[in-house]
Amino acid sequence: MNVIRSWDFDYLVVVLFSKEGNILKAVEIDSKTAERLSTRNEHQNGKVLTTNQELLSNPKSKDITSDLQNIIDNKNVRIISDINVTKIDSIKEISIQQNIKAVRTNTIISSTPEIELFPDNLEIFKKELLRVKRAKRIWYYNNGTIKTEIWNASNLTEKSDIKANIKTNSTFRKWEQLGIVKVRIEIIER
Repeated sequence: MNVIRSWDFDYLVVVLFSKEGNILKAVEIDSKTAERLSTRNEHQNGKVLTTNQELLSNPKSKDITSDLQNIIDNKNVRIISDINVTKIDSIKEISIQQNIKAVRTNTIISSTPEIELFPDNLEIFKKELLRVKRAKRIWYYNNGTIKTEIWNASNLTEKSDIKANIKTNSTFRKWEQLGIVKVRIEIIER
């Protein structure tokens, strides 16, 4: 991690990602404990915190991996925010102190479109997609229309995350404004 020169914050969140961008581990730790675990770096005039087991498995570290993954997946998560506005000079200049926590609830605030795979087993789907390198994407819209396109999956590898690839598609990312409620992806045999 980068050098930390100011410890004027309450909590530090460390998120470790895989090469594909998936969350491997995420922890939240109070700043005082994090500072105690850091090492002084005179050259950079600050302290460096290493992502080692001492930090990741510290009794004062809270594992928030699943909470963050649920936020990404929009599963049963609600953001609770306590915002104190201290100064407003214009709409662009708002100085705020913000305390935000992700809390699991039974209420889904927003939900991404349903992803339906055929075959429906993710491992089998991935194996077949890697073999044939093509799939049919069928978009279902809230106004009842359906659009079909071909997915050229020739760049996928064994290490690719299928769901992440689906969710980062430019059409999928605009699901709210386009009114998409579901996408069905079917393997196309050669």
